Amino acid sequence: MTGSTVFTSQVPGKLYLVGEYAVLAPNQPAILLAVDRYLEAQFTPSEVPFFHLTNPQAGYPSDFLPLTEVVGPKVGPWRYVQSALQVAQQFLAERGIAIQGGQIDYQSDLIDGQGQKYGFGSSGAVTIATLEAVLTAHRITLDPLTTYKLAVLAHLGLKSQGSFGDIAASTYGGWVYYSAPDRAWLKDQVAHPVVLQDLIERKWPGLVIEPIPFPPDLQVLVGWTQRPASTDRLVEVLADKVQEEASYYQDFLRQAQSIVDRIKTALDHQDIQAVGPGLTDYRQALLGLSYHYQVVIETPSLTDLINLAQDFGYYGKSSGAGGGDCGLAVGSDPQALAAIHQAWQNHAIQPLDLVPAAPRYPERSPL
Repeated sequence: MTGSTVFTSQVPGKLYLVGEYAVLAPNQPAILLAVDRYLEAQFTPSEVPFFHLTNPQAGYPSDFLPLTEVVGPKVGPWRYVQSALQVAQQFLAERGIAIQGGQIDYQSDLIDGQGQKYGFGSSGAVTIATLEAVLTAHRITLDPLTTYKLAVLAHLGLKSQGSFGDIAASTYGGWVYYSAPDRAWLKDQVAHPVVLQDLIERKWPGLVIEPIPFPPDLQVLVGWTQRPASTDRLVEVLADKVQEEASYYQDFLRQAQSIVDRIKTALDHQDIQAVGPGLTDYRQALLGLSYHYQVVIETPSLTDLINLAQDFGYYGKSSGAGGGDCGLAVGSDPQALAAIHQAWQNHAIQPLDLVPAAPRYPERSPL
């Protein structure tokens, strides 16, 4: 490795189609899609005892992370990068390779010019990009499942409350049918010192990552409410309430699984006319969950986004944890796109010009 060599990773953002909140439970599926907004990491290794981290966007001041401090408290805007570097350092050390410092430059389309997140999974994307750029520079060849597992372990180190579905979608690209690994099993595995390679080679109970064929005639529109939301906070609030009274959540899980699997069958058979009604059914399930546990998932702006899309024959719902961020709408009439976008703009909803991203590993078979 020399200072003139640059190792680049470009990772797409993600959106949930269906499965939010249910996917947090064991053996519950979700469907996600990667989108053609990207986070890029460029690693230039050099003979320096630190990582110089840069990002020209607001909220990410340039920082120097000494190699001796990669393992240490993780706070502030660079915490996901630091956690990824700690995992990379251990992964390399197990192979007798000392991690080399250098400069890592980041650029992201997953946040706006003021540093506000769209809800495209920027924390997962920056973790993946860091791992891929740094490990590739050290001549480590990564397959998607290994990348996914390393990124999950980095997030576990930060006590993430999510399902890691964003990591799956951003690692694999395209459309994915996903079920999260058993969190209790994972926590038990990392509760004591572990050899990463051994853990990665094990089968993770509950984990399913299955690519879904892209439905070319399905139009996916995305609108941003311009109100960022915190997934971890919303998930934590719901989890606390479910602990107090779980019976309704169990009913929600049964309903959610049926809807998600129905939509997957429709996508597998390119039956795009069945996808939209499935989204509406899942939206109703989320509204019931929100009402019962008094957690705001669909904000007034998201309701506007959905209703305006319905006026033009499209089916909409919130995407992800809700509480702000993005909503999406699906349909098959491309002539309606401009009208929907204009209606959204009239209600302070910003249409985002994006399409589903291509699979990053198109030759891979399902896990």
